[in-house]
Amino acid sequence: MKIKSIVFLFYLLTLAVTSIQAQTFGASVVAGISPSQIDGDDLAGFNKLGYMAGLKGIINYSDKLEFNIDFLYSARGAKSSALDPFIREINVSYIELPLMVRFKDWLSEDKEYYRVSAFGGIAFGRLIQASIEDEVNSVNFDALVNEFNQTDISGRIGVSYHWSYRLGLSMSYTHNINRLYNHNKGTVNYNRPLVPKFLTFRIEYRL
Repeated sequence: MKIKSIVFLFYLLTLAVTSIQAQTFGASVVAGISPSQIDGDDLAGFNKLGYMAGLKGIINYSDKLEFNIDFLYSARGAKSSALDPFIREINVSYIELPLMVRFKDWLSEDKEYYRVSAFGGIAFGRLIQASIEDEVNSVNFDALVNEFNQTDISGRIGVSYHWSYRLGLSMSYTHNINRLYNHNKGTVNYNRPLVPKFLTFRIEYRL
């Protein structure tokens, strides 16, 4: 039922953004990868290769300033390195709504688009799936997953480059403002907070 609701919302958003005809508004299809990690899990490095996909809504405020509202599916987490003798992996998936402000520069020769931009803002997410795989089993991870924060709030900054009016590449860094697990409020014997952070490299195609 939850998956059907998500698909239905995504379909409605697709209809809404593709029906907009005015130059003030626009939309892009986006997809990419997200190397990620979680502070507090005793695992170092962006070893977990997540992914994301969705739509980016565009509101052009002026020639060089625009606002973006994304609707994304995002899968990420943390993973032990290939050199670690024991496997530990945290998987979390979200429906995400980032709200970004974007500043553009370097006008193309045909004056149809700006080649580079910098953006930043805040992202809100809702946890839809979580799991932990651990070969050590020193903690009751099933109970820990049940106490994961269902709401994700994070800050994001990034840059992008466009080869054409329609096609571009963006790179961003995201760090959680709240915690995936609050050890001060949790009942599981795990005495460290879990704070996610991740990189994103994504292709954007303007509709």
